[in-house]
Amino acid sequence: MDLLNQQTLRRVYQHCNKLYPKEVCGLIYSDGTVHSAEHSLDMCDHSLLKRSLKEVNPSRVVYYSHTDLGAHFSESDAQRVLENGKPKYPVSYLVVDTTSRVCRGAKLYSFSDGDYRCVAAYDPLGKLLKSA
Repeated sequence: MDLLNQQTLRRVYQHCNKLYPKEVCGLIYSDGTVHSAEHSLDMCDHSLLKRSLKEVNPSRVVYYSHTDLGAHFSESDAQRVLENGKPKYPVSYLVVDTTSRVCRGAKLYSFSDGDYRCVAAYDPLGKLLKSA
C-alpha cells in the first residue's frame, strides 16, 4: 500500500512511542495524512472515520499499537471491527509492535476470504519487509 511509506510510518511510530505504555490509535488517509488519537477510537473519531469515507480523501487505514504484545491481529480485534462476519468499515488495520518506547515494526491486515490476513510487514524504520 503506497500510502504506508517510511515517512507516514515514522509519524505513526512516533505517536506510539510518545504515549507508550498506553495503547494508541489513529487514522491514515488516502493521501498519507495521519490523524492521531489516544487508546481507542472514541465516538468523535468513529464519526470522523465514517465522514471521511464519503470524502475525496477517505481513511484507508486504522492503526493502533499493541504494547509488549507483538503486531498480531487478535480475536478481540476482529470482534471489534466485524459486524455479522463483515467489516464495519472498508479499511485495513495496521498493528504496531511497541515495547519499551521503541516500535519494533508493524503489520498490515486486510479482510479477505472471511478473515483478516497479514498483507504486509514493516521494520522499525518503516521499510516494507514483505507484501502479500
